[in-house]
Amino acid sequence: MRTKNALRNTAFSLLLEVLLLIFGMIMPRLIILTYGSAVNGLTSAINQILSVLNLLQAGAVGASIFEMYKPVAEKDYQRISLIMDASKRYFFKLGLVFLGLVMAIAPLVAISKADAEIGKWEILISVIILGINGAYYFFILSWYDILFSSHQKRYILSIAGIIEKLIYYGLLFIVLKSGIHFMFMYVAVVCGSSIKVLYLYYIYKKNYAKYMMPVPKDNQYRIKNRGYLLWNQIATQAVESSPVILITALYDLKLVSVYAIYNLVQTA
Repeated sequence: MRTKNALRNTAFSLLLEVLLLIFGMIMPRLIILTYGSAVNGLTSAINQILSVLNLLQAGAVGASIFEMYKPVAEKDYQRISLIMDASKRYFFKLGLVFLGLVMAIAPLVAISKADAEIGKWEILISVIILGINGAYYFFILSWYDILFSSHQKRYILSIAGIIEKLIYYGLLFIVLKSGIHFMFMYVAVVCGSSIKVLYLYYIYKKNYAKYMMPVPKDNQYRIKNRGYLLWNQIATQAVESSPVILITALYDLKLVSVYAIYNLVQTA
């Protein structure tokens, strides 16, 4: 079973990466042709800012997954339920902090980057929409990540990711062809994430819900070593995000778009 799961994990993960590579090379060009470089730059800038804010959960998911390995192997469903409940509560708190930071940063980005092409309100709403999409991970997706990863079934997450991207890119293509306001691109992102959540919920209800045990409301279980991956993830994300964030702060969104395209080609 482990070998079978490992093969599935590898195959579906590779398929997802190929899908991201193909559409990642095609869609930015279509976005630029339809809405201009500034919109593509805005998207890249917002995504990198949100990636930095995601450092709130750095190391926490890995710690929870590690904590789950022993009870999963022993089929200790009571302890599994305690860990999952503790993780859910912890990530809910992080999600609230994440949303608070998004709401605080959104006006600053809007004021500093607004120009003749993109207005303040457009930038503000764009940051909020993508911020809400980012909050999905804290409030919902992190829980499924911990559950499926600890059972050595990350292929379920990869399948969910494939479905999400197909929905998103399909809707994005419709938005681009119809020429409606660029903010509908971000609505398409949220739609894709929502379908992903529904798929994961379906798999959970079908295969895992029956094993979950009742957990006391005053569950005091704490996940150990939540910070053991923290500094590694912070260092990695700092290296990846700092160029875009610095360019966003010092220059206009068109230059951010140019950098994002060249960086995409380099890392492909």
